[in-house]
Amino acid sequence: MRKSPILLLLLPIVFVACVSQRKYSANINLESNRNLQVVVDDSSDFAKIRFATINTSVDSIFIHNHNQIHIEQFVDGQWVKLRILNCPCGAPCAKPAEFIAIAPQGRLTFTWDKKQSWCGAKKSHGIPETLTQPVTLGRYRVLVVFSTDKRTIELYYKEFSL
Repeated sequence: MRKSPILLLLLPIVFVACVSQRKYSANINLESNRNLQVVVDDSSDFAKIRFATINTSVDSIFIHNHNQIHIEQFVDGQWVKLRILNCPCGAPCAKPAEFIAIAPQGRLTFTWDKKQSWCGAKKSHGIPETLTQPVTLGRYRVLVVFSTDKRTIELYYKEFSL
């Protein structure tokens, strides 16, 4: 079988066109960034902790994965991601927007109940049981995934203690 020269010319074009346009920055910010600030507040409620992501830049910033709470605990010298559900077990959750814009000096606030959560075994009606476990005292950090151009992703970590 003879290969078509047109097919051989189109193959690299198709391959390049399918490559994602999102760029991932190697820039991992540990509590210092000119574009945003995260304020951790657990003073008003002992059962919950509130996080406010504040846009400190003069332009809009874009928070990616805004519906997922990404918290890590420092255990035995390394950071371990906690299991935190963003949608109830067995629920048909709608796909969230890719990002949410925060205007200059604007803020995005979310709360966490200081518990890990995951789906367990299915109950008799077929829906998995939601299991929870309170976290222990220790060192934690929250991750905010953001960009200034909707493509070049930056990671920002804010440490806190319980």
